[in-house]
Formats: sequence, C-alpha cells, structure tokens
Amino acid sequence: MSAPAPTLAPVRLLLFGLDAPLATELETALSGHVAMINPDPPDDVAQCRCLLEEARANLLFCPARAEILRVVLEAARSFHLPVVVVSPYPEVDEWLNAIEAGAVDYATPPFERKQMQWILASSLRTIEAA
Repeated sequence: MSAPAPTLAPVRLLLFGLDAPLATELETALSGHVAMINPDPPDDVAQCRCLLEEARANLLFCPARAEILRVVLEAARSFHLPVVVVSPYPEVDEWLNAIEAGAVDYATPPFERKQMQWILASSLRTIEAA
C-alpha cells in the first residue's frame, strides 16, 4: 500500500521558460499552486532576480537547458529558492547534470498530482532545513 500524497497549503510556484504544452501539463498537475508562468527564459541573472522578486515564489520550475538552468540557479541562490528541473525526456545525463548543478529535483511527464505533491513537500523541506 502506498503512502498518501502529502496535503499542502498553497505554494507560490514560478514556471520559467517551459514550452507551452509542458507548462500546461505541469500546471494541471500542480493545480492551484502556480503563481506565475513566464514562458520566456530570463536573459541574465539580474532579470531573473527581478522576476523572482516580483513573483515571490517559494519554488521554481525550469527547463534542463544548460544556459537557462545556470541563470535560474544562480538567481535562485540569492533568494534561497529550490529549483526543480523539468524535461520532456527522462535522460539520465541531463538529470545528473541538473542535480549536480544545484537543482533539488528533476521531473518528466506524464506529471501526476501525487508525484508533484511529493516534489513540492520535499522541496519545501529543503527550504526549511536551510
């Protein structure tokens, strides 16, 4: 018997630079938690910090693309925010690169509500422990 998914208070999430179909599927699985979707990746760390300040997010989701991930991770460190990398493909090297770069998790579709609740709870524990 599997454990029930944790129940969470609404969390402010920011989805950065994800393709529209991927963002829509993720938003559906995260139902009620998404604060802001920015389909355009930030150009640089300063712009990313401004967007983070505006969104007041607790957690960020971004693509695995190296140039976006580097900018988002650097900006997120300023706010002590965890970053979850999202990819349409479950590739081991991409997953390892994301985790080694500083992401707290890596998610691929199909996104299930229970899985997303676990990722949210786990990521928020990371914030509390910091």
